[in-house]
Amino acid sequence: MTMRLFRRTPHPPTPPVDPEAAERAAAAAERAAAADLAAERHRAKLAAARAKAERERQAEADRADRERRQEDRDRRRAKRSAMADRLRPVAPLLVVNAATVYAQGAYAYTSVAPTLWPTFGRLALAITFAAALESVALYVQWHAHDALLRKAYGTAARLRRGAYLIAAAIGAINLSHWWADAPAAGVGFGLLSLLSPFLWGLHTRRVHNVRLLATDRARVDDCGVEFSARRRRAFPWRTWQAGRWAIDHGVTEPAAAWAGYNAERVERAEAKRAERAEAKRAERQVVEVDRAELAELSELAELAELADAPVSGAPVDLASVSKTAAIYYAHAALGEVPASRVVSYLSAAGVKVSESLVYKARRQVPAESPRVTPTEATPAASVNGTRPELATSAAN
Repeated sequence: MTMRLFRRTPHPPTPPVDPEAAERAAAAAERAAAADLAAERHRAKLAAARAKAERERQAEADRADRERRQEDRDRRRAKRSAMADRLRPVAPLLVVNAATVYAQGAYAYTSVAPTLWPTFGRLALAITFAAALESVALYVQWHAHDALLRKAYGTAARLRRGAYLIAAAIGAINLSHWWADAPAAGVGFGLLSLLSPFLWGLHTRRVHNVRLLATDRARVDDCGVEFSARRRRAFPWRTWQAGRWAIDHGVTEPAAAWAGYNAERVERAEAKRAERAEAKRAERQVVEVDRAELAELSELAELAELADAPVSGAPVDLASVSKTAAIYYAHAALGEVPASRVVSYLSAAGVKVSESLVYKARRQVPAESPRVTPTEATPAASVNGTRPELATSAAN
């Protein structure tokens, strides 16, 4: 038989459950859970917003840093480009001057510097001698460069001529140094010394033109055109003429220059054709005038032949000769009478003339022509004073 060592404590009685209170408690618990969930969502949204803002701030900082580094790179690249742009035009000049300095320095090292001097002293003297010789023309040319950029054109021209003379003298010195041992090297070094001011002048004119283009483009002589190689091969003479036309008219567009030159060429061709046609017309007029003069000379020859004929009784039919000859015969037969009487006289002989023609023919009658007086046996339709063969030919 088992004995109970402990006494069981009786549970308190369970109170009766209120349904409404239970519902209220459940609703409160649901509201609390919803509030906790909303608060949790709000905290999550705030955290996401803070993270997004941080990411945007970091992205902005990274972008600004990249832009700053890019600007630094662009600035360094622009500096290098500007330095290259400044060095590129003068690089050939620097190379030429280096070669001429070497030529003078090599000669000075072997022939000018004392052989007892140490190597460093001889080298320093040779470099000083070469730099002094080659820098004279460059220094004068630099002043010409500065004068041209300051628009002192007269001063720039005088200084440029002086620089050329000095460079020619230095070139002659270089030639004399190297002519005995290496004539080709002497000629080359002499030409390099002579061309140094010329190269500097090219650089000066380039800088001057760039400044003019930036400030006053109208002062730059930028006329002329450049045609394509195919057009030059197809029309070599016409492209050259079109280029000259473009330079003369200040045209810079190839199409406009080509059209303008062709229009002028067609106009010149038409003018030449019109001139040739006018010359032909004038020539025809001259020929016609010559023919008229020949006819008139023929009539005058006939008059002279009849005037010099001896007087004979052979009659001449005035209707068979020219009117001028008939008027002449009437004038010779009648003498100085009014034109109306000459017209009546010829009308009776069967020749119809006007008084104006009588006056015109009378001016052609020579003053020393012989007077012929008709005889009583001469009929009204004939005039004495003709040769028998002329009368026969006229009758035939």
